[in-house]
Amino acid sequence: MMKEKIRQSFKNMRGSKSYLFINIGGLSIAFAVFILIMLFVVNEFNFDKFNTNGDRVYRIEQGEYNQVPISISRISKETFPEVENSVMIKSTNNHWISYEKNFFEIKDFCFAENSFFEIFSVPFETGDPKTALNEPFTIVLAESLAKKIFGDKNPIGEQVNFKNQNDYTVTGVIKDLPDFHLPAKAIASFKSVEVSFNLTDENWSWNLVSYIMLSENHDKELLEKKMDKQFRNIEQWDVKEPEFSLRSFNDIYLASDTEANDETKHGSMTLLIILMVVGAFIILIASINFINLTISRGLKKTNEIHIRRILGSSKTAIIFQYMLDSVILCTISILIAFAIVFLSLHSYENLIGKELNILNVLDLKYILLIGVGIVSLGIIYGVFPSYYLTKVSTRQGTNGGQTGAKQSGFNVGLITFQYIISIILICGTVITYKQLLFTSNSNLGFNKEQVLSVDLGPSFTDNLSTFKSKLLENPNISGVSFISDDITMLKQYGTVVNVDEEGYVFKFAVIDPEFIPMMDIELLQGDNFSKDIQSQMGKSYIVNEAGWDILKNSKTKDAGYKINDGTLLGVIKNFHFESFHNKIEPMIFYWANNNYYNKALLKLTAGNTAQTINYIDKVYKEMAPESLCKYQFVDEEFNYLYNTERMMVRLLGIFSLLAIFIATLGIISLSTMAAETRTKEIGIRKVNGAKISEILSMLNKDFVKWVALAFVVATPIAYFVMNKWLESFAYKTSLSWWIFALAGLLALGIALLTVSWQSWRAATRNPVEALRYE
Repeated sequence: MMKEKIRQSFKNMRGSKSYLFINIGGLSIAFAVFILIMLFVVNEFNFDKFNTNGDRVYRIEQGEYNQVPISISRISKETFPEVENSVMIKSTNNHWISYEKNFFEIKDFCFAENSFFEIFSVPFETGDPKTALNEPFTIVLAESLAKKIFGDKNPIGEQVNFKNQNDYTVTGVIKDLPDFHLPAKAIASFKSVEVSFNLTDENWSWNLVSYIMLSENHDKELLEKKMDKQFRNIEQWDVKEPEFSLRSFNDIYLASDTEANDETKHGSMTLLIILMVVGAFIILIASINFINLTISRGLKKTNEIHIRRILGSSKTAIIFQYMLDSVILCTISILIAFAIVFLSLHSYENLIGKELNILNVLDLKYILLIGVGIVSLGIIYGVFPSYYLTKVSTRQGTNGGQTGAKQSGFNVGLITFQYIISIILICGTVITYKQLLFTSNSNLGFNKEQVLSVDLGPSFTDNLSTFKSKLLENPNISGVSFISDDITMLKQYGTVVNVDEEGYVFKFAVIDPEFIPMMDIELLQGDNFSKDIQSQMGKSYIVNEAGWDILKNSKTKDAGYKINDGTLLGVIKNFHFESFHNKIEPMIFYWANNNYYNKALLKLTAGNTAQTINYIDKVYKEMAPESLCKYQFVDEEFNYLYNTERMMVRLLGIFSLLAIFIATLGIISLSTMAAETRTKEIGIRKVNGAKISEILSMLNKDFVKWVALAFVVATPIAYFVMNKWLESFAYKTSLSWWIFALAGLLALGIALLTVSWQSWRAATRNPVEALRYE
């Protein structure tokens, strides 16, 4: 019985090649898009899931900051019985090590206590996790990095040089953990930092990322209250009455209300939600196509259904046959979709900047989920059309065999819903792109063009003036300035400034007198540092507008705005040192000795960039032959801040085009069928003198009405959704009316272009062909 029904299903498919092509083509593309989206989503949700202790590990946070003083971690472990273990981590960026005069860049580098391996389930290849980082100047390497440095040689006991500062002994090799929010390609002993900087438990000025592991039956909320009470009034700490919170390890990567002040990796829950919604929309559009086309094709076969009913076929049997047809088509479509995914996976990985594993979806639970999904969609695709068509065939029998020529209200509703989705996706793509342009073209408050940031090693501490002089000998280098860190990394440094007995957190940086004029930062009042007045070094400061707003009406005015033993020298215009998601914070600038400078900013003239960089590299190696010259353009650093937005623009743009393409496939088929069902009506109208333009207008007006209705419904939805998304930016573009008008016009234009061709063919057909048998 089932074998016969399957044979009947394949026979039904052969009846209309265009119907088969559009349904299978649309579903295959939709399924492929959905699988690609879910590959990325599953990869993001799998971040940090390797850690078996994840539900017991928490990061200590104070207020809006995710770093706390060293002593907080140590005291917590000693004081609170529910704290079983703790680890302090110092993450740093853009590092390198050398081995046998070969240099190796490391992006994921951190210093950590040995308890790192007790709290996080890091699998060791070689070495002892119990003692690997017990001694200062020891280091554990990821397997891929160890292979890159040592080849097939056993790395244990070998020494690598860290940034021409100290030799570190390799004590372990761990497996690569690409899905870890902490930088763990190279993990050096935290005792190295303690020895180098003479850190002790009494030091409250160093803020570090601190994790604690709690006992099995812990009460997080109670511990937070105990920490608030314990650390409320510590004299050594500038922050009074701090508010402590514990963030679960499993929630850190996708948390949207915290931003890493270190090298912690972060995903975007907003992006994942948007992509999942877009994926669902595309499946919906393809599903609407399937149901609409099945109904439209079935309306031409109502005689057949009616005859089958007369001959004794039950309504259930007809519905089951439609469901079986749909399940078979869905199965064929999902197989084609996997082929599309396989062929496009490499390009997709380049687009999102991540390596994905297609084998993730071949897990048993996902295979079962796909199977259930195919059967469920097949049932849905079969039930709606078959139920509707059996009702139509019944009415046809009572009405003498007359079937309505126009689309049903059910069809119209589904088509309108397709246009609603398309308009929302177009609006989302345009608004996201407009915000990205806004961030790219807005005035940052300084000139970032042609500014190169160069790392400075310890070798340059006593030779900065010589280095600067040699660089300025090149006519393509018009300026050189020194600063404590990359401009985009200044967010990680903060100091408490007491104003009128209230503590304010100011971001701070160490700059030289050339920084403000070279970067074209506007000096609003007062003076810049002067290289001729050495007494200003460490004794004077400059603030930005946000800092001046706090100081200008305070009691410090009477003492010449003296704060933290420094005197106010000038006020500069606000400039962006973070992404546009964040409001510009108060910032204080000092001029200090050479020990505080970690970066050189070089202003290059346009043209001959490659030759200029070669010259810089040559000078660098002359002065520091044992160091690696690392550099990056400042505008590239700022572009990195908007990687998520760029990815969203690209993915939304591509998926929107695919959604519109799938919807267009359905409209082509529906418009063809609509013209065919009105062939005789068109013939009669032409015989009675109707013009081609009038026929075109008659056939197109329904589609215009549907687009207009969709525009009215989609516009407020798109406005609300995109307005909520823009709220995540402190500085944002406007939601202009033309964006929504453009989306509506694009949807209307696509619909009219799609329908008009079929309408024109129907309108220009010889009426004799339609009426010869009447």
